[in-house]
Amino acid sequence: MEEQRINSLIYIKHSGKMFDILKFILAIFVVGIHTMPVTNSIRPLFRIAVPLFFLMSSYFFFHKQSRLENHEDKRKAFLSYLRRIVILYLFWTLLLLPYIIYSNGWYHFDLLVGLRIVKSFLFSGTFPASWYLTASIISISIVWFLSKYINNTILLCIGILSYIVCCITSNYLSLCEDLPSAIGLYKSYSFVFGKPCNSFLGALLFIGIGKVFAEKRVYLNNKLLLALFLLFFILLFVEAEIIRSNRFNLTKLDYSDDCFFSLPLLCICLFMLLGQNPITLHVNTRILRNYSTIIYCSHLTISSLLRISLGLLSGCLLFVVVAIISVCISFLILRIERFSRFQWLSYTH
Repeated sequence: MEEQRINSLIYIKHSGKMFDILKFILAIFVVGIHTMPVTNSIRPLFRIAVPLFFLMSSYFFFHKQSRLENHEDKRKAFLSYLRRIVILYLFWTLLLLPYIIYSNGWYHFDLLVGLRIVKSFLFSGTFPASWYLTASIISISIVWFLSKYINNTILLCIGILSYIVCCITSNYLSLCEDLPSAIGLYKSYSFVFGKPCNSFLGALLFIGIGKVFAEKRVYLNNKLLLALFLLFFILLFVEAEIIRSNRFNLTKLDYSDDCFFSLPLLCICLFMLLGQNPITLHVNTRILRNYSTIIYCSHLTISSLLRISLGLLSGCLLFVVVAIISVCISFLILRIERFSRFQWLSYTH
């Protein structure tokens, strides 16, 4: 077939099924993030998962927005998106409520605990890993509102600055230890919103990138794109090794390895490679989207419970066990929800 300049406006039409498959793979990657130790050499690869989730969510959302003609229809679509995420968030919060109360120490209720509950619900998430949902709601809302007044270039600049802050306060956090003002800001922000890399700040760049792909014609030659992908793939692991060898992660603060400077470029290349090179699949991949959501929302609770009950599980073994259990639970939920009595289980995804 003659090479077609498949632009970003029709990625969904051509490559939607590939994105469904990618979502499932990325959900398994997220399991790896929360089960593999920080010293594991493959962890940097797992870190593409959350940025790509943000990028794809933004792309799908703003692609739909771009097809609507008037502001009222766009507003309704925006509220519909928020409603869907909030319902998902509330359902999993209620489903996991006993574990949430126990793990967060909310059973000794007082004013301080009440404030922690409100703060967690609004910003950092209630159940494990749910910060992604709150960050999605906040970042999509920010970009949607700001896009009425500023263009994509300024939105991307804001996103880049936000991501730089996230990198500095995650993998490079120890570089700030001798700067009292920076550490003060970091602690103040984290107290309210959680770590910058696990809040809406870590999402803004990828939401902005997704919006650009949804609205503009973006294309790179496949050979160049593949070369860039391989380059940034190597750079990601080189950056991870530099961080490890220079002991940037030896800090008294709450270190995390979420953000790398090379990560956004790698994610963009992978997204474009899939979007520009559709593969015809005569199967329904929609169910994989549902699997990915259930796996994401359930895996960390499963992991925590396994650590409590079977403390010997760790590393690769824990990863495999949690992945298998998460997939099995997803399979059971999707089978059981077919019965009329259990249709409410559809809220899990």
